[in-house]
Amino acid sequence: MSAIVVSLVLANTGRTPEPWLAGLGCRPSKARVEASVATGGGLGVFATEALMPGEELCSIPLAACLSVNDAAEYTDAVLGSSLGSRLAEVSEDGPGRESLLVAALLAYTKWGPEDSPARVRWGGYVDSLPWATAEDVAFERAESFVRDAEARRADVQLMKSHGTLSVPPRGEDLSESVSRWRRMHTIQARFAAESVQQCLGGRLPLEACWAALWLVESRCFDLSARGGDSCVLVPWLDCTNHPSATALRASGPAGARFASTPHVHSRAVVGCVVDRARQAVLVRAPSGLEVRAGDELWNWYSFAGHNAGSVEEWAQDEAMFVAQYGFSPWD
Repeated sequence: MSAIVVSLVLANTGRTPEPWLAGLGCRPSKARVEASVATGGGLGVFATEALMPGEELCSIPLAACLSVNDAAEYTDAVLGSSLGSRLAEVSEDGPGRESLLVAALLAYTKWGPEDSPARVRWGGYVDSLPWATAEDVAFERAESFVRDAEARRADVQLMKSHGTLSVPPRGEDLSESVSRWRRMHTIQARFAAESVQQCLGGRLPLEACWAALWLVESRCFDLSARGGDSCVLVPWLDCTNHPSATALRASGPAGARFASTPHVHSRAVVGCVVDRARQAVLVRAPSGLEVRAGDELWNWYSFAGHNAGSVEEWAQDEAMFVAQYGFSPWD
């Protein structure tokens, strides 16, 4: 079957999903999505009034979320079978299987048939996403890494001898470690994008599968400890930014309050829990930070070396973060 024709329109920022959520009866209170000066014009979530610690800000219907279970069970007449069964034909179960499934459904929702159930259900959300690959994982740059036989050979040998994306060799400074992890991450992501493409029966070009995979890697939540799935895209909540040092400095007094908060940092970011009775993801204000009207609300993507037990472990965690998200939270 011929591939679906795709024209990748790469944008710097996405659109707020709030109008689409409103159509589902979800209207966030006391916080809204708007442009964030602190992150170079990308979107962020901001308090519209002073918040009480831990108060509910938004109740996002589970039906609006796109989870690994949705992806595994999704069956389409064009595909001929469920995505879960198609992926089983091209990839063994493993740590990356969940991301591959969600990326496949995300890409198919974006560029598949207009009347597909996926498009009907998630189309408004998917169209709001920032369909642009970050420079660090852009398809063209990935191709150059793949063509760089010497670098690829050395990185693949390191992966084989020390395990997938293992601790960088001793003696590497952070910049060398970050560069190596970026190359290794890109090599793995290239192979993963090919698996997504095969899962969809080759109907989408590799660039589209790559873009979907990047969105999943940079926006998915693991809600398994909060009553939900282990890989899930949560509209509105995924507009929250990570509090990097640069972003906090650009946030003025609000950023200074966050940076100087004496509490454990996880109490200074938004919280969420899956409420099965309400069939929703409940987003709550920080439980240990004073939040005033206009303050940006932050979320942790990863600790990126915080509380690491060694310099090597710190370098590994920070380099992983930079490879995945394109910036260092400590810069």
